[in-house]
Amino acid sequence: MTGHSATRPLLRVSSSGHEGSRRVLTAEPAPDGEPEVRFAGKVFRLTAERVRFPDGRVSHYDVVRHPGAVAILAVLPKPTRVLLVRQYRHAPGRRLWEIPAGTLDRPGESPQDCAARELVEETGYRAGALQLVSTFYTAPGFCDERMHLFAAAKLVRTKGGERDPDEWIDVHEVAWPEALEMARKGEIEDAKTLVALGWFESYLRPRRTP
Repeated sequence: MTGHSATRPLLRVSSSGHEGSRRVLTAEPAPDGEPEVRFAGKVFRLTAERVRFPDGRVSHYDVVRHPGAVAILAVLPKPTRVLLVRQYRHAPGRRLWEIPAGTLDRPGESPQDCAARELVEETGYRAGALQLVSTFYTAPGFCDERMHLFAAAKLVRTKGGERDPDEWIDVHEVAWPEALEMARKGEIEDAKTLVALGWFESYLRPRRTP
């Protein structure tokens, strides 16, 4: 288009001008009756639920009830590399690039202990330092799964652990610039991995490292 720069950003952020505003609703919807379990598998349950809104309306929801999961951003220094796994995922029917992750499916196991175990099992690395950096819902429109994202450092190579029988995984040490380029090109399509890479690039990685 004539007169427009091809590099002009689509969105701009300004700190001046009007303050942001939020509409606050003082009343919350509430369950209307007991959930009906439609399916119960080894990892999650599918329930049919009714919700009553403050204005009297009743809505129906199908909800996936999930025990939660962990994901680990494991970083090797000098030069900066990230551990990525290329894992077969049956729902999309192909292998995806991901950071190591696992489900909180062992009774009494904390998210941090689960993250430490999954890192060893999937990559063969043990973390000397493990820090929780964020907890978020993965698909709140229909699922209550909460993902606990950990950063792992001071990695030590081990013999690894025993993987689950349904896992088909390759482990890769990917240079940090290459990992970011994979995300930009759409080669990384996994949401938790994109969140982790963006978080590390924005808030943690020292700007002087390559």
